[in-house]
Amino acid sequence: MNMNPYRLLTFIAAVVLSTAASAATQYTATPLGLLPGGHFLDASAINDSGEVTGYGYSDGTNLGFFWQQGQLSSLGTLPGSTTSGGYDINNAGTIAGSSGSDAFIWQNGQMSMLPRATGASWANANAINASGQVAGSSGTPPTSSAAVWTNGQIALLPGLVGQPHSVATGINANGVIVGISYSESYNASAVTWQNGQAVQLSSGPFSHAGATDINNGGAIAGFVDVGGNRSQAARWDNGQITLLDNLAGIQDARAYAINNDGVVVGSSFGSGTSVATIWEGSNAQSLQGLLVNGEGWELRQAQDINASGQIVGWGSLNGQAQSFVLTPVPEGASAAYMLVGLMGLAAARRRKEQSAKDC
Repeated sequence: MNMNPYRLLTFIAAVVLSTAASAATQYTATPLGLLPGGHFLDASAINDSGEVTGYGYSDGTNLGFFWQQGQLSSLGTLPGSTTSGGYDINNAGTIAGSSGSDAFIWQNGQMSMLPRATGASWANANAINASGQVAGSSGTPPTSSAAVWTNGQIALLPGLVGQPHSVATGINANGVIVGISYSESYNASAVTWQNGQAVQLSSGPFSHAGATDINNGGAIAGFVDVGGNRSQAARWDNGQITLLDNLAGIQDARAYAINNDGVVVGSSFGSGTSVATIWEGSNAQSLQGLLVNGEGWELRQAQDINASGQIVGWGSLNGQAQSFVLTPVPEGASAAYMLVGLMGLAAARRRKEQSAKDC
């Protein structure tokens, strides 16, 4: 039985739109390249403009980098240091990181050192928020204290009672900080700091946990230790923990970042390798399987995700270590283009039928 062509078009359109609405987000991968004399690049963070920072090997040392619209440049180092690394970048393009034994911020091509705590021999900067507050740590081995820099001035953050070591890993636009507090034997607890006070996050039935990132709504990403040298990705909402699903056949994962829509990225570990992973809700998916241009790519770790869903991390391309930016494919636009094409075909058929009648 032949179907009326216009009914057929309507049917196909419904299928296209339904498929687009239900399909998982797909991505295109863009390689970030290498610094001069380099053989690897590790992308750490991406802002909402798609600017990226991290670190990479360059002519015998590791240097922080800034990537913007396909252009890759070194951050340089603080005076007296030979190494650096960029670990976070805000929407103003300000980078927080470390060079040698000191923390820095980098703005408009200039690197400025952040002060250490009084008497400390080192400082690290791990995160920066929209207003330029920086979170990290400072201390003298073997001690480590979480720290926050506001307008360039450092303040140490207390650990939990009985846990003298701590590190701050994330800070949101409201100045809420997350991180990890450690006992003398380095048992870890996930922590949030508000108004300078440390609060332990629930880890459910598990004794060890860590918080790695916080979004502007207060949702937190991290992990719990589930025993057997395995961890499981987790998120906290209003202090309540949710364990995130594992990829099929893999029982070890950590979440490293969460955007303001609550999408989480990180890595799953198994069989001597790692798999870059995304969680929407609690559902885990391999980012490798969502690439539309995946030939030659192996995505090992997803480090950060911005407001539009772009993801940065590292892996390899054609066997060469390589960092990436993953950009969501606009499925709605693709469906629209397909519909336009179908409508054009229907219009052409209609004209052909009309011409036949006129003859």
